[in-house]
Amino acid sequence: LLALSRAGLLPPHASIVGYGRTKWSQDDFQSMLEKNLKACNEKAAFKRRCVYQWGQYDSPEDMNVLKCVCLKIEGETIPESEEFRQFGVCSNRLFYFALPPFTYPGAAKAISKSAMSKTGWSRMVIEKPFGRDSESYLSLSHSLSEQFTESQMYRIDHYLGKEIAQSIMTIRFANLVFEPLWNRNHVNCVHITFKEDIGTQGRGGDFYEDGMIRAG
Repeated sequence: LLALSRAGLLPPHASIVGYGRTKWSQDDFQSMLEKNLKACNEKAAFKRRCVYQWGQYDSPEDMNVLKCVCLKIEGETIPESEEFRQFGVCSNRLFYFALPPFTYPGAAKAISKSAMSKTGWSRMVIEKPFGRDSESYLSLSHSLSEQFTESQMYRIDHYLGKEIAQSIMTIRFANLVFEPLWNRNHVNCVHITFKEDIGTQGRGGDFYEDGMIRAG
């Protein structure tokens, strides 16, 4: 998100609301951002976009508090008025699910009940893994489809955004050494080595059922 902001790809009025079970104050959240965001000229302006609200993922009551936070940011003084729409003013909400997969159905239900935008669109982005097999995928997909339409759901693999993943085609076809060799006739197997200088750091639940490869 900071990279998008630096590139001018976030609308100037867009706000980022962090939501989680950790009982952080706004000062705690801002301190965490200060510690973890890379230094750049846009860092201070980006931090001003960001606020935090804690609550349970599957609690309609907590999601209603989140809705009130969003309304305050959006300045929707007449959130459900048709006149509000006629002036062309709307508030869109994008819910990014960077959560353990077993929490998706409860979170989606709570959001659908309490936190959807009344004046614009509401959509959800779901990070992998999306189920462990075809059976769990269908079960999860059915649960989410009860709350969101297919056109509102986006399933992503965030690692496809890594520079090396985005550059793999260029590396292959722009390199005269690799281009004739990187195909099924010459590649016997592929080894993937992934290294990070951090541990799970509170994210153990993300990997408990699905494993590091699926959740990573």
